[in-house]
Amino acid sequence: MRILMIAMVLSMILPAAGFAGDPWGCESELSASCSLRISVCPRGDFESIAKGCGGTGDYIEVIIRDASGNEIAGIPWTDYWMDSCDPAYALHLCMGAFTADSLTGPDGRTTFSGKISAGGCIPSGGIWVSCQGMTILNPECTLPICLDVVIVSPDLNVDGVVNLSDLTFFGLSYNKHSGDAGYDTCCDFNDDDWCDLSDFSFLGEHYEHACF
Repeated sequence: MRILMIAMVLSMILPAAGFAGDPWGCESELSASCSLRISVCPRGDFESIAKGCGGTGDYIEVIIRDASGNEIAGIPWTDYWMDSCDPAYALHLCMGAFTADSLTGPDGRTTFSGKISAGGCIPSGGIWVSCQGMTILNPECTLPICLDVVIVSPDLNVDGVVNLSDLTFFGLSYNKHSGDAGYDTCCDFNDDDWCDLSDFSFLGEHYEHACF
């Protein structure tokens, strides 16, 4: 019984302290090349992170370290997750939704510049990122690092598929400008402060697209 109790206590303490070689949120780093605005689709066929500021070379970057501050090399492309820092918003991330450009290098670094397979909208508050289940935190270990990233998707009701329900949501904002009653920035896919025919065209191109 005493051995069992000691084992239970250790199981609670050790993950909190972090193991050498395991990602540790307070030692890791998260940044972006600019304040990104990204249009995403559940099928992963909308714009890439690389175009998030209007160019072709934009990215999100992580440097993954363990609890001792040592950089961790060789973390797989797929061992990452992201979501909204503001609990009022959420993403519907699909399988392989947020994939790094490469394994982490000897310096623990990798970037993200590809497309994201997801639905939902994050108009404000930014995103957090986790690696192997460990959220990347500020140095004080008190809060997630929140990147200044805006995400929009034709999957407006966040269910992983673009269908008639999303078209209904879009209709409420159609032909409205920023500042008008009923304007919804989540429906303004091309970021011109107007939900119009060009945005409807975007939605139509991705109609019935769903998570694989």
